Amino acid sequence: MGFFDDIGSFFSNTAKKVVKGVKRGAGKAIKGLKKAGRVIASEVKGLANPEAWKQGVIKAGKALQAPAKAVAKWDKKHGLGQYMGDFSGLSPLSLATSIATAPISGAGYLTQMTADKKLQNKLKSGDADAIMDTAFSAVSLLPAGAIGGVAKGIGKGGRAVAKAGRKLGNALKKVKK
Repeated sequence: MGFFDDIGSFFSNTAKKVVKGVKRGAGKAIKGLKKAGRVIASEVKGLANPEAWKQGVIKAGKALQAPAKAVAKWDKKHGLGQYMGDFSGLSPLSLATSIATAPISGAGYLTQMTADKKLQNKLKSGDADAIMDTAFSAVSLLPAGAIGGVAKGIGKGGRAVAKAGRKLGNALKKVKK
């Protein structure tokens, strides 16, 4: 009967260990849920704070711009950009990444601009970099067909101005005679 006693004690010891493990796990889960409840409650209180929303919008904008900046930084240190010096932004990897992430980065820049007073003040003061960044970020959100249409319209407008200029010039020649 010793053999069956050993099997019985094995299963009872195993069952006791399982029960003990479940109790420990449940206790830790309850503590974790209580802590999560406290954290969520403090975060909900923070939602009423406008400064928290402002910082959240700025962080979201920077997060959208992060992939392109990270690739450009890596390329300048380790890729082909390290050999290109000041023109590292034109290396194939940086350029392709900039083109591929342009809509996302543009949306991120404009999102950041909505809440970041420093960027807004730079734009108001007429900083050339801020103006170019804002303009290009807005252009990056336009569909490619719209950009072509705008370029075509500018070309037609230029031709119309040139045609009007020629007519004016011809009219002035006739007046001189």
